[in-house]
Amino acid sequence: MINLDGKKVLLTQNTLRGFSGSEIVTLEIATYFRRHGAEVRVFTWEVDEPILSEFRARGIKVTTDDYSDYYNDLDYVWVHHQILPIGLLEKFRDKKLKLPFFFFNHMSSFKDLPIEHPYIYDLEKKLPAKSLFVSEEAKKVLTEMYGKFYNTARIFPNPFPDEFLRKEVDRSYEELRRVLVVSNHPPEEVLELEKILRTSGVVVDYLGSASKRYQLLSPEILRQYNVVISIGKTVQYCLAQAIPVYVYDQFGGCGYLSAKNFEKARYANFSGRGFRKKSAEKIAIELKEGMARAKRFQNERHGEFIREFSLSSNMEKIFEKISRTDVKLEESYISYVIASQNMARNTILLRQIKDVNEELIKTQAVANERLGIIRSFESSGAVKLARAVRNPREVLQRKLDKAREKHKKPEIVAVLCVYNEELNIDGCLRHLEKYVDKIVIFDDNSSDRSVEIARKHKKVAKIVLNPNKHEWDERENRRAVFRAALEVSQKEKVFALCIDADERFEIRFLQNLKRITQKLDEKTYVSVHFRELWGDCDHYRVDGVWGDKKKDILFRLLPNMTFDYPQKHHIHWHSAELDRELLLDYNLYHLKMIKAEDREARRQLYNNLDPEKKMQTIGYDYLVDDKGIILKKITTEERYDLTTVPDYYKS
Repeated sequence: MINLDGKKVLLTQNTLRGFSGSEIVTLEIATYFRRHGAEVRVFTWEVDEPILSEFRARGIKVTTDDYSDYYNDLDYVWVHHQILPIGLLEKFRDKKLKLPFFFFNHMSSFKDLPIEHPYIYDLEKKLPAKSLFVSEEAKKVLTEMYGKFYNTARIFPNPFPDEFLRKEVDRSYEELRRVLVVSNHPPEEVLELEKILRTSGVVVDYLGSASKRYQLLSPEILRQYNVVISIGKTVQYCLAQAIPVYVYDQFGGCGYLSAKNFEKARYANFSGRGFRKKSAEKIAIELKEGMARAKRFQNERHGEFIREFSLSSNMEKIFEKISRTDVKLEESYISYVIASQNMARNTILLRQIKDVNEELIKTQAVANERLGIIRSFESSGAVKLARAVRNPREVLQRKLDKAREKHKKPEIVAVLCVYNEELNIDGCLRHLEKYVDKIVIFDDNSSDRSVEIARKHKKVAKIVLNPNKHEWDERENRRAVFRAALEVSQKEKVFALCIDADERFEIRFLQNLKRITQKLDEKTYVSVHFRELWGDCDHYRVDGVWGDKKKDILFRLLPNMTFDYPQKHHIHWHSAELDRELLLDYNLYHLKMIKAEDREARRQLYNNLDPEKKMQTIGYDYLVDDKGIILKKITTEERYDLTTVPDYYKS
């Protein structure tokens, strides 16, 4: 048992925002240190909810302060992403300082993820430290690339905290009843499982940032299910709980763990890499037919899994034979490390720019090559060091400056919520593609070819599939599609252009779209006239309520947007925070009122959804009432792209 009473521990992490990967590792390691008597602080470059509340609930302080007094007289520093506060690095200049012991934990084997790599030359070798790797795959990949960077290297396999341990395993065998999918990026074949398994009475729930249920996983949640589909750390949670786990996610996976695939799956940190992808139908069959074998395998090796993957046993191993030592770092090397930290921080804060990683890899390779010629920083001195790293640093700075400028340019993302729109969606996307940067679609479980057609369009950056289609809920759909739009864009300014598949903007509006966004602030949304085409594609109705219709279609997306409108349907596209309307004299044309049969179908749909007229007091019979009708012909100035309208409406 490790005794850390009175010890001061610092953990570092690039950003702390959500429930994913290294963020959860940081939370669990910090909790472990605190429970074993240590005083704990976490340093990060950026922190936000929802994970911040979890640190606070455990009494663990999180800081972004580079110069905290807490960094005096530290005993241990647990490092993720090679990040250290500048104030601590400045203390290295004190020749009398006895350095704390460092654990450098590397949690990825991806070659294209520079921040997971030892980008600071020789840091882990020069400090009293151990280098830890999440898997044998990560250790092999990184040591092949940067072997000279490391000190004592060992596996720290993303272990599970003790609260997940189930000492008495359930040895009963039952049929598949409840499945939990834990993923922040579930592939389509996994999203389709809910529909397939529902027919046989199996409940499939989803947990993660891509679903409506986003929270920290707990033993209590896991025990509600008899099978879990996931990868990574969640696999180990299930091994601890003796719950059959089906290893599968965006990379594919091995399916249920068995004696045949376990070693290969563990080698890649149960990530699913190294195995093929499967169809939803095949996954459903394997879930049912293989559950008993999987449970038997996990029960038989439960004790072995506890010894290998529990956090307590792994911490005891890595704390063996460590001591703080007197290490003296040259002034030139300390300056280099501080400069590298500042550069990395700028890069992380620009993480939204997708091409920055690619540029970093190229520049890092140059920097590492030039730094490799320095056999000893102590003997080379500051002049030679500066000569070795100056050019790569200047190249990187230019790349970052260019990326910043690109990041500042606003981006327009068209968003659509669709359900069985195979007739309209192709034309809708074609009329938008020239004028928007990206398109995001929320599909509400269409049974036709809507999704298949949408995927053929290059501007479609993401299609969010609703995994829990039980009822129509516009509020939740809005949240999901706008969250996806922010994810695919990740620019400083992102504007949402909202449209349905059966609508078309007039050309004049689309041509002026970028100019309009330049004048919008964070509180203003744009509305346009909503024109119901009637009888043919060239006329719209203007008598009575028809001439007054409008629709909010354009506004800036912000990270924390709410849609807490009292009703579930007929809600605004814009979020509740936007309180200023800008009505522009442009038209948005609606195709599904052209034909009488479509108008009648629309009336019946809304009467069924809202029989008591709670969401629209005038009801819906007016949709088919043509008394006193007045039609206006579309002028040349008001024209829209008629070539994108299906022939169905033209006949």
